[in-house]
Amino acid sequence: MSAQIDYSDSWEDFFSYNNVKDFVKVDNMLYALSDNAIFTYDDTTQEIEKLSSVQGLSGETTSAIHYSIETNRLVIGYENGLIEVVDSDGSITISADIVSFNQTGEKSINDIFEYQGKLYLSTSFAIVEYDITELEFGDTFFIGNNSTDVNIHQITVFNDRIFAATENGIFYADSANPNLIDFNNWNTITSANNNFKNITVFNNKLYTILNTQLYEVNEMNELEFIKDFFLTVSDLKGSLTNLSVAFDSSVIVYDTQLTQIFQASANSDFEYTLNTAFAENNQLLLATKQFGILSSTFLQDAVFLEIHPEGPVSNDVFSITAKNNHLWAVYGGYAPNMAPIQPKLGYSFYDGENWYTEGNIAENSFPGFVDVSLDPTNENKVYISSFGSTNQIDTYNTGGLFVVENNEVTNFYNNLNSPLEDILATDPNIVT
Repeated sequence: MSAQIDYSDSWEDFFSYNNVKDFVKVDNMLYALSDNAIFTYDDTTQEIEKLSSVQGLSGETTSAIHYSIETNRLVIGYENGLIEVVDSDGSITISADIVSFNQTGEKSINDIFEYQGKLYLSTSFAIVEYDITELEFGDTFFIGNNSTDVNIHQITVFNDRIFAATENGIFYADSANPNLIDFNNWNTITSANNNFKNITVFNNKLYTILNTQLYEVNEMNELEFIKDFFLTVSDLKGSLTNLSVAFDSSVIVYDTQLTQIFQASANSDFEYTLNTAFAENNQLLLATKQFGILSSTFLQDAVFLEIHPEGPVSNDVFSITAKNNHLWAVYGGYAPNMAPIQPKLGYSFYDGENWYTEGNIAENSFPGFVDVSLDPTNENKVYISSFGSTNQIDTYNTGGLFVVENNEVTNFYNNLNSPLEDILATDPNIVT
């Protein structure tokens, strides 16, 4: 166990916080988990604060988040098995036991659940206990047959029983059993020998998801079919007032009687991909891959508020160019065989105070940009190149050279409208 150093007096991060993997809501505060960092949002003041490697986090790839109300501590889990605990004073405690644990294969912290002062860590191989007060690890439960590894996706406690949604079905055990380290004390729901990724308590009932179907786990520990959505469910979250079912690009919200009361889908304003969703007391919160957290109410014509710190649109940056406190970032690329890689994310520009991202011009998506060259006589003018196949069509989205001045595209050149030469003489369509 160790602590990390705060560099915020000397450094500022330029991370993207747009991909929110998960979040927790505590009163008026949101704690959001992005690729390699955290941000908080005060729903009352609308203030946003960042917590990253600059403040002392590891900067590794995140995988889980939890807020302990009992201890006022924020817990962050990582794909490599690392646990970091952030106290209310900002101090950070690193617990790396799982990282160094003699275990082959993945060690990701998939989910974190708190019960009676203990954190139950859902990992790629077992259930691991962690004392949130003493900040130390407890027992490890290998619940597979003969104490073998099982990928634990999510844990909850219901009627004094621990339920684990795993790759091999749903396991459960008496939470008061002092010998949970013995796999014989764990039972399985016989009809659930499938890959269950979600399990949650809502309105004093236990619900789980299998692919496209919603089930209740009844008092006999049997699965009762509730509904088939005919779409793969991304996540399932319960609150005091609502059950939220998230799909790839939509969400359905239910009340305590399991009556659908609201549905939202990606649209032209926000073409989002969902990681998860949460609804409570007429507020809907969407964790998206592109727009941070989107917040709205249960209105038919709901208007979403986009919540995330300013920054580049993605952390997967291919090339950057900087001069005089100006920074340009692009997200395209090409494979070793020179095949274009074209995530159409446009370009991002930082002017020393604010970030700007441009992704579309005149209904044409930008191609995957690969480089930015500065005009030596005008710091507000740059040349942004892309790499793609024109197919003899003179449009933006097939690649070429863009002239951007004062953050506006003023000219566009390719092999069809300029003397630009093809990168391959044998293929006149490929230009850069």
